[in-house]
Amino acid sequence: MIRGVMMKLFLLQALVSMCLLACAHGGARAAQVTGDEAELARRAITEAASLEGVVSGLADFEARASRYDKPEWDFVLGYAHYSDGRYEQAARHFERVGKGLPALGDYVLFYRASCANRLGRFEQALAHLDRLAEAYPASVWMQDSRVERARSLEGLGRHKEAVERLSDALEEADDIERRRIERLIAKAYIDMGAGGRAANFVKGMAVSSGCEEDLRDLEGLISEIKRRFKVDVAAWLAEPSRQLRLIQSFTAQSQWSDAAVRLERLLASGGLDPTQRAQAEWLLAKSYRWTHRYDDAIRILRELMRSPQGGRFSGLQYTLALIYAKKNDYEKAIAIRRRIMERLPPGSRSAANLAYKIAFLYMDQGRYGQAIEHWGRMASMRGAGSKGVLARWFIGWCYLMKGSHAQALAAFEGLEGRTARRARIDDRVRYWKGRTLLAMGRKDEARATFRQVISEYPRGYYAELARRRLDGEKRTIADFVVAEHFWPDGGSYGPPSVGAEGSPHMARAIILARLGLHDAAAREVRAVDLRKRPELAEQAMWLAWKSYAHDYSYRIAQGRFRRYLKGQPGGGGDFGRFVWQQAYPYAYEPVVTRLAKIEGVDPLLVWSVMRNESAYKPRVISSAGAVGLMQLMPTTAARLAKEAGTGGHSRGELYNPATNVAYGVTYLGNLADMFDGNAVAMIASYNAGEEAVGRWLANGENGDIEEWIEEIPYSETNLYVKKVLTSYWNYQRLYGRRATEQVGRRGRGQVEASASR
Repeated sequence: MIRGVMMKLFLLQALVSMCLLACAHGGARAAQVTGDEAELARRAITEAASLEGVVSGLADFEARASRYDKPEWDFVLGYAHYSDGRYEQAARHFERVGKGLPALGDYVLFYRASCANRLGRFEQALAHLDRLAEAYPASVWMQDSRVERARSLEGLGRHKEAVERLSDALEEADDIERRRIERLIAKAYIDMGAGGRAANFVKGMAVSSGCEEDLRDLEGLISEIKRRFKVDVAAWLAEPSRQLRLIQSFTAQSQWSDAAVRLERLLASGGLDPTQRAQAEWLLAKSYRWTHRYDDAIRILRELMRSPQGGRFSGLQYTLALIYAKKNDYEKAIAIRRRIMERLPPGSRSAANLAYKIAFLYMDQGRYGQAIEHWGRMASMRGAGSKGVLARWFIGWCYLMKGSHAQALAAFEGLEGRTARRARIDDRVRYWKGRTLLAMGRKDEARATFRQVISEYPRGYYAELARRRLDGEKRTIADFVVAEHFWPDGGSYGPPSVGAEGSPHMARAIILARLGLHDAAAREVRAVDLRKRPELAEQAMWLAWKSYAHDYSYRIAQGRFRRYLKGQPGGGGDFGRFVWQQAYPYAYEPVVTRLAKIEGVDPLLVWSVMRNESAYKPRVISSAGAVGLMQLMPTTAARLAKEAGTGGHSRGELYNPATNVAYGVTYLGNLADMFDGNAVAMIASYNAGEEAVGRWLANGENGDIEEWIEEIPYSETNLYVKKVLTSYWNYQRLYGRRATEQVGRRGRGQVEASASR
């Protein structure tokens, strides 16, 4: 177990990745990309545009026409024209529907109103909206109808009423809709001649913008306010204190690249007082840290620490130590953290956290003896809290890595059971206890321990490793991600027979699904109150699946039918297997398989990443600013678009499933090239970044892939890799040999290795 020379494959990958990482943030490899690779990336990204209709249901609606009666066909044509911005044609088709499709009467009224607004027929729009509110008070269109009513009122010059309606809608809007509604409110203020209110409202929007794209969206309003009311919002925003507020808004949304550019301009302008300048430099150092410009960040932090203003910022030394660690300058990182610890109350939580980080740095270098010393010190601190249990785990781990098996075994045995369960590491402790027993030659005890892991944690990461040990498998990096023991195939599960009596939303969802209008069907399914109508859960899950609402079918499977997920597929018959398929769905299958084929990425890996990144939610935004299904940072998407030569994109486009998947799959393809198809490194990089993984590969000197994963120093990434791998194994087992049919050029070898066993 003692570390020796790292295996050649890992070293080669580390050297290659570190060379690539000399490029811009995220390991930009524009200079390394061949013409063929750039073309693949360009195809994957541009292909997304042709796949958007798959999710909405507009991709093949003409081929379905023979199944529709006349009102249905007019409805579908109206829906298609409306989605494409052809409002005159859409209005004609919805008018022809008339009362011929009574179950979708609210849809017809809403779309007619919306078309009328866009064609300047505001009185007509209001009439449609009045009938909608009266006849369908529980319609899914009620929130949207508030905005449409405001458009009508605005068009009729009733600006004050329009603002009131929009303000009501704003209270219920999500973050994505909020900016759109705010722009409408600002326009209403302008149109009513309320220059002061319009200017103040736009000022508030401007200074709270989350990125440069948000600001660009306001340029038209800012210009109109200046032209009509002689109020220069742009000049107001240029004042240094407001620029700093704006930049803080950027950083709150993790838009570090945008923040850095604006900060550089602000500092070069020379219009800052000493306090403002120090604040701008601190923000710029953090922006450089997040955009991997470490030397520049260090320079600024050092200058700030010597400055009289530097004492205002408590995080300078913490950040400096973190950056030195990221640069692999561990001695400086440790020295800074030691100095900070000396100034803290002994045993405090802050001191315990620093001891924890110092121990990790020693462990990351393979200096296990010094790591044990610090883990022990940290575990005894009053402020250690739950991390004290983790420190005891790492003491056992370090002894194991040192080859001190007796001490490692004692540490693991002291943790297993209640203590480890409270920290949610009992399966980890037991598995590595088994590995320790194996190293000591106590094979029977080891096998008994592995069986305990499988028995108590049958669906976890460590259960898979324990099964492999019991089977005597010797896994290398190349085949570590390949699952064995495919679950038996089941029959096909058809649509449930439960009706929709008493549930207008379900009745509409059934019709819309039959018409192939997936977006609309999903909207209705989500509106069904399953707390009051639990008997409709099975049908809701089925319709959500058919309508590409995979996040909702996943949620129903995990919540309402979780009992089926406690065993293996087959225990609950065809329906039980269907529940498993919703827990591990082929989400947006036509989109993922087509784009994955272009990039040569295993689609099962795409789905495994998607499952753990977003739980299949296309409109989710993380606290760090990552967007959509594959949780892409807008800066990463912009870089990928630039490398592929496809031009720019808007952040809003990343909410579109096809676009988001295209960028995510392209990024996975880049990682596959960078790490020579090493799926574990790809998964880790997707969470922590290529730079961090390149550093870990360079520092890791052991050829045991299980040990390498266990030593990933970022706790979030450590857990993330294990979760994605577990999902990947379940995908392979659930869908069996079908997986081999869709694997691309980068992933085929791994799955074919499984097929040949």
